[in-house]
Amino acid sequence: IPVEAAYISVRCGNGSRFEVSELAATGSPARPMTDAALRDKFSALARHGCPAINAGALAERLSTLRDLGDVGSIMALARPDT
Repeated sequence: IPVEAAYISVRCGNGSRFEVSELAATGSPARPMTDAALRDKFSALARHGCPAINAGALAERLSTLRDLGDVGSIMALARPDT
């Protein structure tokens, strides 16, 4: 299967089987994520990795990375709140 595809097969104790396949995962070139979905995913993963950071503010600041002259503000937001 292609690298951007997924397939799962589950066999139950009673012998029944469920199979699901997806040829193009969300976030792949064939099914790109929207900016909002990408921000939501980033925020959820950042909160999981470090619940003490303001993941929403960090995601918002990262979206302006191209225009920033200094990444210090990003680094400050990446540190846990104390």
